[in-house]
Amino acid sequence: MIVTDGPDPDAWGDTSADLAAFAAVLGEGPAPPATQDAPLAGAVLPRRGLVDRLLRVPPRGLGLIVAPVGHGGSTLLDLLAESAPEIVVRVGLGHPGAELVGGLAARLSSVGIPVDDDPGADRAARLAAVVAALRTAPEVLVLIDDLATGPDDPNERALGELLAVLPDTTRVVARARRAPSIDVSRLLTGGRLVLLDRGDLLLSADEADALLATTVPWLAPERRAVLRGLAEGWVGAISAGTLGPGGSAEHDPAVWLLGSGLDLLVGPSVAALHPVDRELLVRASVLQRLTADACDALTGRTDSGERLARLAADQLVHPLPPGRGSGYGMHGLLREHLRRLLDTQPGAEQAAHASAARWYEQRGLADEAITHCLAAGDVAGAARVLDGHVESLLDAGAAPQVSGWFRTAPQLALATSDLHVLAAGWAEVLSGRPANAVPHHLALQRRASEVVADGREPGATSRGGGLWLQTETQFLGALIDAMAGRTRTALQGLQATRAAYGDAWSRAAHQSAPMMEARLHLWLGRTAEAEQILTAMSSRPGTLAYYRRVQIPAAWAQIAVLDGRVHRGRQLAREAQESLAELGAIAAFDTCGSLVALAGALHDLDRLAEAQAQAEQAVAVAAAAGHLPLEVVARCAEATIRASRADRVGALGALELARTRVREHDASRELARQVD
Repeated sequence: MIVTDGPDPDAWGDTSADLAAFAAVLGEGPAPPATQDAPLAGAVLPRRGLVDRLLRVPPRGLGLIVAPVGHGGSTLLDLLAESAPEIVVRVGLGHPGAELVGGLAARLSSVGIPVDDDPGADRAARLAAVVAALRTAPEVLVLIDDLATGPDDPNERALGELLAVLPDTTRVVARARRAPSIDVSRLLTGGRLVLLDRGDLLLSADEADALLATTVPWLAPERRAVLRGLAEGWVGAISAGTLGPGGSAEHDPAVWLLGSGLDLLVGPSVAALHPVDRELLVRASVLQRLTADACDALTGRTDSGERLARLAADQLVHPLPPGRGSGYGMHGLLREHLRRLLDTQPGAEQAAHASAARWYEQRGLADEAITHCLAAGDVAGAARVLDGHVESLLDAGAAPQVSGWFRTAPQLALATSDLHVLAAGWAEVLSGRPANAVPHHLALQRRASEVVADGREPGATSRGGGLWLQTETQFLGALIDAMAGRTRTALQGLQATRAAYGDAWSRAAHQSAPMMEARLHLWLGRTAEAEQILTAMSSRPGTLAYYRRVQIPAAWAQIAVLDGRVHRGRQLAREAQESLAELGAIAAFDTCGSLVALAGALHDLDRLAEAQAQAEQAVAVAAAAGHLPLEVVARCAEATIRASRADRVGALGALELARTRVREHDASRELARQVD
């Protein structure tokens, strides 16, 4: 039996009636009826995992749902009420004058659990009467909706007092928009607390798709993806967009959401803020990660930490999830609204980016500093920071970001800065766009031909001299040649680069050159030459973890499979993949080696379907990265596996695709012979 006390007090985003009312407020025509035929009524998601967690609240325990408006907290209470085995009574506290004790007494009496309640008595006496009734009643689940929080709120104090004397036959689930200040430490240590927060209530991608498929079935899949991305799991944003003026075939919900819907969704919360808090958020909207120090730098204040903590308690910002560092984040729609407010202040956005750039540069956070310099229009500042950090950024796998900077500000790669031109070329290659690196390489070749190497200048490993420029230009060209399948030319360039580097081993480039040469030998079937290089690399002190744990094991895995040591090859390939997931990729094609090795190992173990899946994934990665030899090797592996599955047509098709790709790129005869 379920007893409630009227309409859902949660604002739009939770029920059809509330969402319909919200749509009417927009002035877009009459509100749709709040019936089972309303758009969202048949689209409430079961949220089975969340319901199950709340059903595990133990006797005398508390389930606490703390989430902002529009995240489905009240709907979750509805779903819980439908699933709970005991008597359910629901008390809504969202209307003026609502009190927990009196409301609970009335709800219990209405389901046949009489309460000797005297409305004129004090709260302690009335609470004692409620508890006495609960002690004699069957099992009861108390649902409390829209609990106001704060040390001075009488309903929060009443909840704390109720929990202290709750009988074994009763448990409580409460929804609040802000974490209550009552002491729940005893509940927590006793295993009597189940907490769901904003992050728990965010819709997964699958849940969002399921909701959109029901509410806007006419919307094209790519437009659903846009709306899902804007909502970031916020059910209120999706529901408001699909039931507002965007909820028809003539309108796009995402367009509405970024138009009038944006102000209606987040505008009131921002307008209600203290002016100092509002200005803090407006200026901090240029930051991806809000920290107290960074916000102090942008606002000129010293109390941003305390203010951010209060804003987090009020659900305007949220702590970053584990693994993302300290500080706070904010919803993308809130950030967009705040940036528009910032844009109304002449020069404010540029000044905020400039302040952020200085703060990040002072702390050695180069990627953030460069991004904010460019946003502030300070290309010279971005170039200065880039000079000191570009090599470490590329070595850390930031090639796509570096490439983006050069695309945003092409003047960063002017030929007057050899380092920047070189970095622009490497960024394109490592991002999987070797063709885009060719103009940068040609510019470097022209520059290198003009610079006469002086015997008195530093060697090839010291940045700035003619030998350095010639060596680095040669190395970049070798990688472009290798990816295009010009294996003979690439091998010559790599060997010359290694000779110029000599015994240097401190930079990733020093170790990348022999690694690339070893892979070239593998692609061409020269396992002995590859083994010699890999052994030398493995035995050298100072070999970077990226090579020692990712690239070298992946190469050894391929050799082991070719030698018939299948189990060893599979183990090495998996170790390489696990290490890559931990350390992060440097180049777009980093996974190909281990995928090809794993495909070969699974093939030899007669696990052909799995082997084909690995080979096809390797083909896709290599093709997307523009890496012809890896694509050819992967297609050949796919052909072998398909042949073993008696798929002659598929095997011949894979080989013909490999031949076509070799002809298209006018690749070396050696690579063509591998296909043959």
